[in-house]
Amino acid sequence: MKHSILSAAWAVIYALTDFGKSVIHPLFVASAQPAYGDDDPLNAADVQDFANKDLNRLRGNVTRALARKSPYLDILQGGTLENGLSDTVRSVVQEQAVLNQSLTRPEFRPDTEMCGKTGESAEVGSTEYSYSLGTLRGMGPLVCVKGMRNAFAGSYAASEDALRKQIIQLTNADVRSLLVDRSGLKLVVKTSQSFEGMFTGNSQAIDTLFEDSFLPDASINFSLLEYLSIYMRENFLVDGFAGTQSEPLLKFIGGQDVISNLRDEAEIRTDHRYLASGQYKYGEKSLTGYTWEGPYRGFALGIDSQPLRFSSVDGDGQPVYIEPEIAVETDKGVAARINPLWARALFEVCLVVGADSFKKLAPESYNGEAGFKFPPQLYMGELKFKVIQDNADNVWADFGRHFYQISRAYQPIRPHAVCAIAFKRKSASFNLTALSNYPAYSSSDSL
Repeated sequence: MKHSILSAAWAVIYALTDFGKSVIHPLFVASAQPAYGDDDPLNAADVQDFANKDLNRLRGNVTRALARKSPYLDILQGGTLENGLSDTVRSVVQEQAVLNQSLTRPEFRPDTEMCGKTGESAEVGSTEYSYSLGTLRGMGPLVCVKGMRNAFAGSYAASEDALRKQIIQLTNADVRSLLVDRSGLKLVVKTSQSFEGMFTGNSQAIDTLFEDSFLPDASINFSLLEYLSIYMRENFLVDGFAGTQSEPLLKFIGGQDVISNLRDEAEIRTDHRYLASGQYKYGEKSLTGYTWEGPYRGFALGIDSQPLRFSSVDGDGQPVYIEPEIAVETDKGVAARINPLWARALFEVCLVVGADSFKKLAPESYNGEAGFKFPPQLYMGELKFKVIQDNADNVWADFGRHFYQISRAYQPIRPHAVCAIAFKRKSASFNLTALSNYPAYSSSDSL
């Protein structure tokens, strides 16, 4: 269907370009200028017509946009950031104690010689991190009540639902960027390097950079992942996630093609599912059901439908990531299409994640104090539709739009429990075989 309801729903989503600046589809011109954001005032001509009109008396249900499945919903622990703390919060992590005793041959002396001896003095230490609350705000397209009256029933509800699900996707992208950027371990897959040459990072390290002296030239395989798993467990005491299996698993998150290659390498014929599902609560509803694949060789596998990709590095040798989607004009508004540069990118980033890496904190509710009272604040990406009536630009309360706000802080606990891996993507290979011509037909014949 040319004028599809689905494209109308996506039009709402991608009205949020540049984190809240509306991408508009002019419909009419008027003099009123309702300003519903901190950008330039919006004209009435900026009103978004993202609903399909029922001009032909169409019948049927509105197709709702689907949220992308994401493995980032249950990676981090949750918590609350209490009010009354400073703008920047300090977090102290107790390090492993140093007993100053040999761990190869502990020295035990005859008990009769121990009178008056106190033994070696142990030493302890800690690492301090700082973190603060961050906020992202955005708004939906400006709509007019006059335009909604004749819209196809359910169009606006479907568009609101699409916007709501894209906010969840934005939250997932925030978690992924945290894990990649702030992880304590990094690995660049290079055939000419030893593991130590490809690897950077250390215990309780944070914001570790990728090795900048070379680019990746190979993909990953289970052999490398298994060695990395052993290295993380032995050298940095990284714990896995508890599950129904006897051994806690590390979680591997990568693109669909990477997961497929790993499964082929392991000669997996049937798809076993790791019995642990993620859950992301959204208001009174929840998005549940992400199920990890595995276990395979000590890993639970999760698919990132839009992994981070790059084809170049910056002046510091760090990846310049490519946006996976671009906005294009449709019959009604704008919609998302895959960015060709992202689809053809040379390199990709995947993640190996252990338990207790970071904690995601939501701010405690705060409405002011004494006589200074504010309306309840939005923190978790809730959508709130506002009609701001005034005596100049919106006298008749014709115009309104959705607003949302996401506030969170990430508390580092064991950032070295995350290793970001940069690798070169494999070229598609299909092993196609040319077939012989039919007896009565040759390739030179015309159809």
